[in-house]
Amino acid sequence: MMRRKRGALTVVLLIVLAMAGCAGDAVNDASPPEEPGLAEHAAAIALEIEADPDSTEQILERYGLSAEEFENMLLEISEDEAMREAYTALVGD
Repeated sequence: MMRRKRGALTVVLLIVLAMAGCAGDAVNDASPPEEPGLAEHAAAIALEIEADPDSTEQILERYGLSAEEFENMLLEISEDEAMREAYTALVGD
């Protein structure tokens, strides 16, 4: 079970790294929509938890995260100004 949770977090981090690596590429109007970034992913989880705090454990489990992994995700976001602003814009103050 823990291996699956780590796998999901790894996938999210790989998506973020891939997006960062492509940041300088020219944008093609025909390109498919980008996957959500780390801030957007964390905001979606946070909004679900806010809507139903009693189901926090089940929500995190559905996303393949432990409470500690979600905390680490939020910490990583808080340390990056652009991600912090994106997260705050999605969840509010």
